[in-house]
Amino acid sequence: MNALNTQFDRLMAMARDTGQGDKSALVKGMVALLVADAKMLLARDRETMAGIVRQALVGAPLSLRLHVANQVAACVLAPSGLVLSLAQDQIEVAGPILKSDATIKPEDLAMLALTLSADHTCLIAGREDLNARAASSLITREHEGTLINLANNHMAEIDISDLARLVTLSARYVALQLPLLQRGDLPLILIQRLYANGSKTLQDFILEIFGEDAAKPIVEFNVANLEIIDLSPPRPSADQIEAQIDALGGRLRPALLLKALHKKDTGLFKALLARLTGVNVEDVRDVLSEHGGPQLAKGCLAVGLSRATFETLYLVNRGLQNLPFIMPEDERRQVDEIFANLSQNQALSDLRLCA
Repeated sequence: MNALNTQFDRLMAMARDTGQGDKSALVKGMVALLVADAKMLLARDRETMAGIVRQALVGAPLSLRLHVANQVAACVLAPSGLVLSLAQDQIEVAGPILKSDATIKPEDLAMLALTLSADHTCLIAGREDLNARAASSLITREHEGTLINLANNHMAEIDISDLARLVTLSARYVALQLPLLQRGDLPLILIQRLYANGSKTLQDFILEIFGEDAAKPIVEFNVANLEIIDLSPPRPSADQIEAQIDALGGRLRPALLLKALHKKDTGLFKALLARLTGVNVEDVRDVLSEHGGPQLAKGCLAVGLSRATFETLYLVNRGLQNLPFIMPEDERRQVDEIFANLSQNQALSDLRLCA
């Protein structure tokens, strides 16, 4: 603590010495101390130094502001006032902050979403800590790139009414449609709206994934309808699941796989995939594991599902298990090879051999 106090006192003396004039050394020294010893500093000392840094950065060269932004972006405990001021700088400076885990208060995040440029909001839309209020603000801005990033952000909190707004906007911004369909929190009534207003290609894709329920006439959008659709019965036992699948008979189809995941029923998903591929249900569990991308790809190919449907199943499953949505590069290469080089029969044989 003595060395820390000495360093703090030296920097404060530099700040008081108006004749010294080396703003860069002062800022870099204070930021280094803030980042390296954030937990050791008293809260009032952190705020004092952050205030001095903010004032010193006004009119400072871009290189110095960018240096500070890169340092602060790596510090979760950085003072919120400093983080906020950097986030509102030009995009070169704000970028490292908006793309990082640097803490921004929920109310500040919503304010930034409403006031900053489209370049800024595109980055805000990808933040994993995005709250529902900020998401709503981003939708209000109606910038296409921001909306697409938001729809692809499966960690973002998006109220059901705002999901409905995104579905409505997808008629104008068609690039929203597939990301919306890949969200595990999109209720059936909104899937039906996408189907009703979609192209023939989109309708065929929706039918492949969600089945005939998606083509039913849509009812008026309201909370009561959503609650009825979203209610799921208690989880059945393994024997009850098998009995349900037996009862399907000729209606057993691959599209039911995603329906099971949307119901958050991994037991039903595994049982359906096992029945469709002829693999023992206990051997299907690796398909849903953290590194199960290639196995899931083989399962999809084996039952005749497309690459786009695999991507949807993969994303919904990851969201259900709170796993990262980005597939590791080695797994991505394996998936690419599976869809490029394997036939449906080969995928089925490989899947059975691995079981």
